[in-house]
Amino acid sequence: MRLLHRRGRRGRHQTGRGSVRFTVLADGAEKAKSPVLKAVDPAWSLTADVTGASYVDLVADDGGDGNGNDHADWGSARFHCGG
Repeated sequence: MRLLHRRGRRGRHQTGRGSVRFTVLADGAEKAKSPVLKAVDPAWSLTADVTGASYVDLVADDGGDGNGNDHADWGSARFHCGG
């Protein structure tokens, strides 16, 4: 699984003050976590091995400072199966 965090756009109504953190859980166990990211941060790639998992949760949280101005997008998240 690969996550690409995209840089936020600054506009008249979006100030870029929000923060988010992305977490990948496989069968409830944390497999990967991003640092706290803000709209001004560069793209972030995250890879997690979820082999054998019955279910996978893609979680975006508030980065620990409340959800004001937060916008999260898993962008081009993909699952690749070996073969």
